[in-house]
Amino acid sequence: MRLWPTTPLIVRKVLQDDDLRGCRVPAGTLVMIHNGFNHRNPEAITDPDGYHPEAWQQGVWDYRFNPLSNGPQACAGRELVLFLGKAVLGRFLRAYRWTLEEPGLDPRRPIPQAFDHSVLILTGTGVPEVQSSSSG
Repeated sequence: MRLWPTTPLIVRKVLQDDDLRGCRVPAGTLVMIHNGFNHRNPEAITDPDGYHPEAWQQGVWDYRFNPLSNGPQACAGRELVLFLGKAVLGRFLRAYRWTLEEPGLDPRRPIPQAFDHSVLILTGTGVPEVQSSSSG
């Protein structure tokens, strides 16, 4: 969710008149922010293109990373989404070994800045544990 946030753009309303690099931005202006920039800013993050899940083990939420937004605009179901996401991923990772088929990522090249989730193709190998239920 840090490397390729599910919400690539976020919209915020400017609360007071401001100046952005010489451009006047009046209060009430809607501003679009490319979320991937916050998540991969090389001036603020060590190894911004690296995958480092251990960085989240402390349970401290960094406000710059907002895959489900922050503040008053935060996703109302954020905790549920995070819980279910971890539960589903854990189940799938236990049952299968996954291989990325599309899009092709070359480990010798830099990781792309954006990712089109709609073209994702994964293949799984392994035997899932299947529970059946009968409804009479």
